[in-house]
Amino acid sequence: RQDLAKDPKYYRGIVVAGEALMQTGRFDEGASYLRRAFEMNPLEGTFVNVYASNMYHVGRYAEALEPALIYLAQQTDQRNMNKAKLQVRALLVK
Repeated sequence: RQDLAKDPKYYRGIVVAGEALMQTGRFDEGASYLRRAFEMNPLEGTFVNVYASNMYHVGRYAEALEPALIYLAQQTDQRNMNKAKLQVRALLVK
């Protein structure tokens, strides 16, 4: 967390803090850190699995599916990635 005090946008620090909070049972707080990291880098391979697993664990099922849906949207049409992301997120909100 010291790294985050210096730079609140430090991606790796956000990921580590989120994982540590989740592992110590502070699920809501950890989930918010992991969500921030996911929004910063939604296609980072290793982290996406950690994010999805933790969101599933805390019952946030739509958020757990989001990385897979974004990945599928990207594979379907690379040129319209941003449009596809918005469409996927709109589906998750419903």
